[in-house]
Amino acid sequence: MKTRILLTLLALPLAMSAAPPPSAIDQKATALEAQLNKALDSSPQAAKVMLELVDLYYQEGRVFGLVRVGERFAKAQASHPRHPEVMLRLLDGLEAMARRDDFITASREYLSRYPDSAGAIDVVQRLGDALVRKRKPLEAASSYRALWLHKPVAANRIAGRRASELYATTGNSRVRVRSAEMAESLLDKLPGGEFTLRAGLRAVHEYRHVSRWVESNAVIQKMLKKGGLPLTRIIRRELYRLSAENYIAQSQWANAVAALKQARGQGDSWQLHSRQIYAMYQAAMKAAQIEPEVRAFAGKFPNERARWVNYHHIGHAYVREGDPLRAARALVPALAHAGADGSMAMNYVQWLVDKAVAELNTAAGVKAATEKSLEATRLDEKKKLDTFNKLKDPDAKKNAKAAYDTAVKARQGLEAKLRTDIATVTTKQNSLNTLTNEANRTLTAAINQAQQPNDRLACRYALGRTLYFERLKNEATGLAHARAAVKEAGFHSSWLQTFYNDLLYRQPLNNQFRADVAAMLKQRRDHFLDGNFRDYLSNWATSAKGNKDHRPKAQFVGAEVARQNNEPLLQAISRYYSPNTAVKKAVEVRAQALKGLAQMSRANQFYLISTQRGSWYSYAKKRNPQRARELGLMLLKLHPNDHTALQWVLQDNLSDKTKAEAKTYAQRILRLPTKTDNSELVRNLMQASELNKDA
Repeated sequence: MKTRILLTLLALPLAMSAAPPPSAIDQKATALEAQLNKALDSSPQAAKVMLELVDLYYQEGRVFGLVRVGERFAKAQASHPRHPEVMLRLLDGLEAMARRDDFITASREYLSRYPDSAGAIDVVQRLGDALVRKRKPLEAASSYRALWLHKPVAANRIAGRRASELYATTGNSRVRVRSAEMAESLLDKLPGGEFTLRAGLRAVHEYRHVSRWVESNAVIQKMLKKGGLPLTRIIRRELYRLSAENYIAQSQWANAVAALKQARGQGDSWQLHSRQIYAMYQAAMKAAQIEPEVRAFAGKFPNERARWVNYHHIGHAYVREGDPLRAARALVPALAHAGADGSMAMNYVQWLVDKAVAELNTAAGVKAATEKSLEATRLDEKKKLDTFNKLKDPDAKKNAKAAYDTAVKARQGLEAKLRTDIATVTTKQNSLNTLTNEANRTLTAAINQAQQPNDRLACRYALGRTLYFERLKNEATGLAHARAAVKEAGFHSSWLQTFYNDLLYRQPLNNQFRADVAAMLKQRRDHFLDGNFRDYLSNWATSAKGNKDHRPKAQFVGAEVARQNNEPLLQAISRYYSPNTAVKKAVEVRAQALKGLAQMSRANQFYLISTQRGSWYSYAKKRNPQRARELGLMLLKLHPNDHTALQWVLQDNLSDKTKAEAKTYAQRILRLPTKTDNSELVRNLMQASELNKDA
């Protein structure tokens, strides 16, 4: 084996073809390298040879030789006139060889030696890219920044922009502020133009990002004053708006109002106008100054909810001026439209009756104190009379008579005061009754007029809870409003939960309690898909059974919930939520539930039909698409103008056999108000059109 390997090795050179002769370039390079080795690198002779080699290697793309000789020249010939040129070629070679660390070092050396050269901007860009690839964006930013600050001219503006962009990538506010400073420097140093405009906008936003409100506003003023910037009306409006937001952040409300007026002067919008009204209130302007703006807003933007929300600022302004009654009445037009905004409905009650309640309580307290004093005075009078009757001595009897007369006068004075106190209490009670009736009329009207469920519930809560429970201590009327809220509300909220608690905790286990629980159970069934409704009663029963006062009620509620849970509809939702869950049993349970389809809530109808159709179409062991189509038609009969019901029936007919029916349903959908957020519906309509070759 060893002999065979040895023979193979000896024969290998003979088998190999002869190497090609060196080219003229190789011969020239070899000769130059030999000359270079005979001279000192710092000598003029070596410089000449190295320059020839650099030119040769650069032209021929021989990067290894270029880098080797270029590094020797850069170190030894720093004062040579062609040193900058050789360094640039060296950088090309280092970049081509992906020697990133050496490239970064050489680039920094070049920039430190020749920051004013024409190639500096190109070098700093390449250096920045290399540092970013090494995940050192802040070092890259510092390199860009150094070049721009050294020579802030238009030729170097890219460096300033890149520095600003890279500084903005950090989460450190003390470093990020440099992004704004660089952008502001570009704004200051460059002539007006699109580039300068963008730099200014970046400076504004970056200062805002680090909460430098004063600096941000200073930049805005520079932009508005600087000539040559292409400031359109939209840009000016945005600058004034940002200026206002900067003032707001500093609580300089009067300045914010002025800036918002300037912004609106460039193009009005309901957002700007509403923000101005808010700033006017915060600037402690009088209600009389705010009201005209609110009326002007209503005239300009009658369909915006903010039209009604603005009334709250008028109310708060009147409260600040010490006139809560006028504040409450200022809210009346808005209650039906924005009663839920910022607790407006509750504030209405508070501002309307709190002063009257406080005055009544004070008067009642004074009356109670008078009654107590009168009782003590009467006892004292009786005691003095008894003393007078028991005495025999004329002098003592005379003194006792004087004491008794004094007691009589004190009693008569207190009786007169009590009559006055009673009259005062009656007057205060009548005033409160008048205001209560006013609140009742106003809020009842708002409840009837409200279009949004949340506003309706807020007004109901203000009437039942804020007024009757909390102010008047009238539980019977408060509970009546709680019952009304349970019937009206179709969504869960903390207000509705409070009404639930009132009905469950504030009354004993009687027929009325049972009727209230029945209403809550109906609401639970109608909104069983919402976990808040589904779980509230059972959770209450679990928590309340530990309290001996509420244990019987908790047991009753728990039993009713358990009974309701056995209904087919609730079992279909809780046990067979998806079309592919226990399909055989689920289909049977849903079929039982579907017998009461017409009496179900809309959400339950659509859920039940959807899951049953899914089971019949895709998951049942024996598919039944015909039954699925029947269910779709059943739902459409209940909701003939519903997009979803029509879409399901349209999908059922997207075939050649039923394309005429598909066209009919497509036309019905197209007659309804357009729904642009349903891409699947659009696709189904296009499929129906294609089937019927009807564009």
